[in-house]
Amino acid sequence: MLLAPVLHYGCSTPYSAFGGAAGLKPRTLANALCEILRRLRRQGIGRVVIIDPLFDNGPALEEATARLKKWDRNLLIVTFALQRDARVRAFIGRRCTINEPGRSEFAMLSMASYIDPGLVRTGEAGERKDRPVSKPDLHKKWRRRGADPEQFRALFPDGSTGGEECSPDSAIGRELFEYISAALDETVASLIPPPRP
Repeated sequence: MLLAPVLHYGCSTPYSAFGGAAGLKPRTLANALCEILRRLRRQGIGRVVIIDPLFDNGPALEEATARLKKWDRNLLIVTFALQRDARVRAFIGRRCTINEPGRSEFAMLSMASYIDPGLVRTGEAGERKDRPVSKPDLHKKWRRRGADPEQFRALFPDGSTGGEECSPDSAIGRELFEYISAALDETVASLIPPPRP
């Protein structure tokens, strides 16, 4: 089994309006994945699990998967998308009381604070700041409209896409980590062929 290095760039183009963010176009990410996985296939890798933490990567991963399956029907690929997986989204919705625009941000930061407390800086214990957003569904509308990054930044002048800010909760982060691990195990198990009679 090969644990491939993390590919640190995805289709986060909308966030390039904010300092330090850079992303790839969907076709570019699909091309990179196809090239990497074709090379690994030639080395004997036949089953692949792609773990995708970014909501916007969906179209690129679908394109790459379709192209690779057309290229080699025996290559088995599944994508585990943290932010698009229905099981994980339902769990976060049940466990996190934050409004939808900030829910994923809070959940991922909570998980990061559980994995390594040094990854996330927080204010004083129990501190909670509410950031009023006049229209909490702006992020969703922006995604549907496909506006450019500068218009995206104008919608969120404080640099946050969430309507609320809460200090990450490592207890929720632990629950989420364990839940995601179990869901990922279930996804990986789908690649294992059933035993022959």
